[in-house]
Amino acid sequence: MENTRKHTALLVIDMQKDFVEEDGLTRVDGGKAIVPSVIKAVEVARELGIFVVWVVREHDPLGRDVELFRRHFYGPGKIGPVSEGSVGAELVDGLVIKEGDYKLVKTRFSAFFATHLHSFLQSNGINSVVIVGVQTPNCIRQTVFDAVALDYQSVTVIVDATAAATPDIHFACILSHLLNYSHQGCTISRISLLFSFGKTLVWNKFFDLISRIESVGTSGNGNGITDYISSSVSVLDGIWKAVRNGASPMLDLNLAAKSDFSITEIAFIPSPRKSFPSKHTRRVNSVPSLPQQETLICRELLAMADTRKHTALLVVDMQKDFLDEDRPISLEGGKAIIPSVIKAVEVARELGILVVWVVREHDPQGRDVEVFRRNFYGPGKLSPATKGSEGAELVDGLAIKEGDYKLVKTRFSAFFATHLHSLLQSNGINSVVVVGVQTPNCIRQTAFDAVSLDYQSVTVIVDATAAATPDIHLANILDMKNVGVATPTLKEWCQSNA
Repeated sequence: MENTRKHTALLVIDMQKDFVEEDGLTRVDGGKAIVPSVIKAVEVARELGIFVVWVVREHDPLGRDVELFRRHFYGPGKIGPVSEGSVGAELVDGLVIKEGDYKLVKTRFSAFFATHLHSFLQSNGINSVVIVGVQTPNCIRQTVFDAVALDYQSVTVIVDATAAATPDIHFACILSHLLNYSHQGCTISRISLLFSFGKTLVWNKFFDLISRIESVGTSGNGNGITDYISSSVSVLDGIWKAVRNGASPMLDLNLAAKSDFSITEIAFIPSPRKSFPSKHTRRVNSVPSLPQQETLICRELLAMADTRKHTALLVVDMQKDFLDEDRPISLEGGKAIIPSVIKAVEVARELGILVVWVVREHDPQGRDVEVFRRNFYGPGKLSPATKGSEGAELVDGLAIKEGDYKLVKTRFSAFFATHLHSLLQSNGINSVVVVGVQTPNCIRQTAFDAVSLDYQSVTVIVDATAAATPDIHLANILDMKNVGVATPTLKEWCQSNA
């Protein structure tokens, strides 16, 4: 049991004021009621040594990293839901991130989508996840489905520590989790419904259940698991049909407790059906086209302006721990390119090119760092580019300004396990220009990934990137040039955009 806990993480999803509080901008009606259960789940997880991961949304105030259908909430003069740094993005009262916990920011429904959660959990030996938070049909459900698709050994949803807008929606989603995966032959240890009764979470009962099911599977009597699942499915199948016909399931939790989570009795409350129009009409507004220009010069200017609008400048890892000479892991060739990077950023802003600051900000314990670097992290160690440290700051002369965008990565490529690609795509970006350090690692991996993702133009500015030696730098520049990456000098790039 203790070994199981060591490999388990509790994912606390979106328990933020904008989603839970009564005056929240996008409040989930059922969210407030589960706060005590989530608090208790976190307390018990910490007592048992289960790793607590806080999964939150923290969006760009301009809404550039938000799903398209939500963007009308954001913009100048607006405070969009869970905007980074806003009160609404804070955890609800009673929930606090403590030392030893981990915070992960997502921009879509699933905690796994375009984040480094999977690589983070894998590299820390986590093979089972328990999920609490809001809301069941969206972020909870998508996270569950992705966890199963990624072959986590056990995926658990605590029923009364998750919530939706209505009980009908909540329980319909909960039941579909178990039914869908049971029909696919997964054991109960893969998808488990973990109940809490009153104020006592039955974690020990849950782990005991997993142990007994796994022992059946290894005792030679494989039919035991199949029979267990089949009996549950036969009962739940009827429940699910009733739910689909409009009934609202009310679980008899006491009875479920006595039967080791086999739900054998359920009460239904009729639920009025909502009617929706069979056809939807959509107003199509005519968009005036740009006037046809007769001169070649005007056409070229329009094309150039359009290209800039679809281009982003990626400034990679220009941080003190990587560039300042007094830092133990300082890159020897890095200091010399700072003036060129400053100039590239200035020109990009003048031209209306989106500036994206790609940085590393690591967990002080090194739990989200590549395995080969972990010896640098821990109490009393260097811990390069740790979140909140001076070494993680941008070097002097570089500053993030309004209109720029900051993206945190934990691996070499700016695209690996981040939401960079979806951010650029949803903002109409099809070309990238890359500057920063260092050429053989983060610059090269980012450029190659951009080529693999079919960006129309990938540019690396030769004298605004650097490696430990000129030989290493130029060898990697040649490799990138050979796969179609443009490699101008800063002067050439500026002239091409003049």
